[in-house]
Amino acid sequence: MSNMRKTGKEAMHEQARQTHRKRSIALALVALAIWAVFSFYVPWAAAGSKVMLFGLPLRTALAIPVALPIFVLTMFWVAGRQNGDDEQFPEED
Repeated sequence: MSNMRKTGKEAMHEQARQTHRKRSIALALVALAIWAVFSFYVPWAAAGSKVMLFGLPLRTALAIPVALPIFVLTMFWVAGRQNGDDEQFPEED
């Protein structure tokens, strides 16, 4: 079908695939940005602090109880959004 013209249905299917792909990439980039902020920037920003929290340096105290739940919540959010996108753009055979 490389040299043949696409029918209207095939063109719409291709457009839906492209939209789904773009949305999936954007969602992955947002998840990576959240991960980067909470795994690199937040502990780095607290690195110079002499504050102790729960007997741990602030850097460690932020990385364990704050970053980990945010990672888990982010993954649930990503899975939910991706499932919604998958339902909105079903794969047609």
